[in-house]
Amino acid sequence: VYENWDSFKVNDVLEVYGVLSVEPALGAPYEDRDPMSSLLEPVDALEEQRAHSPPTSLVPRVHAIVIHKLAHTNPLIPSSVCQTAESKQCK
Repeated sequence: VYENWDSFKVNDVLEVYGVLSVEPALGAPYEDRDPMSSLLEPVDALEEQRAHSPPTSLVPRVHAIVIHKLAHTNPLIPSSVCQTAESKQCK
């Protein structure tokens, strides 16, 4: 995915096989974490971490294994319409 990231456009329909990751540690309020870790990290670093790692309830993480770009969303139409015999007769 990261090698061909520019091949996908904003409104493309994709079929994704992967893992949906819900990590409760990222969704925990920062005040509930270990108080010793807050002493080691400056306040600016915590705000920076909150901005770059929103909780999984707001932004789900999908670890994609295989991604296929779909030509359309209708499952009854074959993916390559030009290769079917019916479409050749229509031309």
